[in-house]
Amino acid sequence: MTNRYIYKKLVDFINHNEVEIKEDEFVYSFLVTDKELLKIDELSKSGIEVDRFEGDQSYERRDLTGLYGQNVKAVFLKQSIVDAGLNVYSDWGEYLSYRNNILTPQNHFLILEDGNLYPFEKEKASRLKNYLKITKFIRFLDGLSELESIFAGGRKPKVVFVQKVRIDVLISYGPSDLDNDLDGFESLERIFATTEHETQKNSLMRETLYSFLYSEKQETRFQYLISSMSEFSTEFMENYSLFVSEFSLEKVRKDYEESKREYVSKINEVVSGIHTRMLGVPAVLVLAAFRFSDKAVSGQVVGNIIIFSAVLVYALMMHYLIKSQKDTLKAIKSEAAAHIERFKSDKNPDEVKSIGQVSAEVQKKCTLEMSRLSIFYWMIGILTLVMLGLLLYSVGVLDSFFDLKTEPKAE
Repeated sequence: MTNRYIYKKLVDFINHNEVEIKEDEFVYSFLVTDKELLKIDELSKSGIEVDRFEGDQSYERRDLTGLYGQNVKAVFLKQSIVDAGLNVYSDWGEYLSYRNNILTPQNHFLILEDGNLYPFEKEKASRLKNYLKITKFIRFLDGLSELESIFAGGRKPKVVFVQKVRIDVLISYGPSDLDNDLDGFESLERIFATTEHETQKNSLMRETLYSFLYSEKQETRFQYLISSMSEFSTEFMENYSLFVSEFSLEKVRKDYEESKREYVSKINEVVSGIHTRMLGVPAVLVLAAFRFSDKAVSGQVVGNIIIFSAVLVYALMMHYLIKSQKDTLKAIKSEAAAHIERFKSDKNPDEVKSIGQVSAEVQKKCTLEMSRLSIFYWMIGILTLVMLGLLLYSVGVLDSFFDLKTEPKAE
């Protein structure tokens, strides 16, 4: 027969009969009848033997057939039940008097006081469920402790946290503490089930434990903790939410600073390229001026036209290059603005405020550099006009227009 079957038979017997539970034994008083004797025999077949029968004297089972109609007591010694492989305790006080039971549940046990049977009926009994939560919470605290695991045995069960000062939490609780359902502990479990921010979570938990327990006596800290689990978990959740918010904000800020550097690098690359090419404007102007010839001296009008044509081609190329670079700057400016718009649409006001300055700086730089490129437009235009003037002067158009040529003297 399985332990579950034997436990169930014992629990059913206690629940359906008036059984007096004592420290070392439990006693069933009954009137000897065939029905009552059948109960005793069925219990015996399941593996739970009556140690003795008491009336006017002690009796054996075979003696009961001659005692019909008389009151008799069936005495079950707990030690005999334990020897049969069952862990049976009169009440939670007896169960929790053992160090190991405080820390972790036995594989199977029965509390006679309220019929709590583990693990077969752990979902039905509130005290049993609360006990299992408490032992789980103890393992949770042990994982954060600065000392060797309390499950190693040999020492007084306590966990230690070092945060500003040392906080010792003695693991001690009694039957009345099993009325606490540890509301809020499930939320802590879910947060610590992930590896995200693991170091920071542990540090925040120690800090919360310190702020919550430092004014309590060492002997009552654990009981205070489980009785105030809702407030404790709320305090930790608030601290953790604040950390996550600041962490996210800092991450966003770093991301945007990195984006800013990328945008500025792109802008500088665009501007650097156009600056290099614009160095050719004064060089072209000087070279063309020296290469242009007065027709009256050299008669090289065709050469001047060729030089002007080359300068005009250069000016047109620079015009379209500047226009292309301005379009690139506009695209960079739009991309930077789109970042802030995405955060606005995601409803992250803190992030929007944090990165707004970064986005504004990028757009301001784009606007400044586009203004400078507009100056280059003027430079190209001036170059073209100067070269056109030199060409017109070399072919004599300007002289005729301004009537600057000297009239020939009459002979």
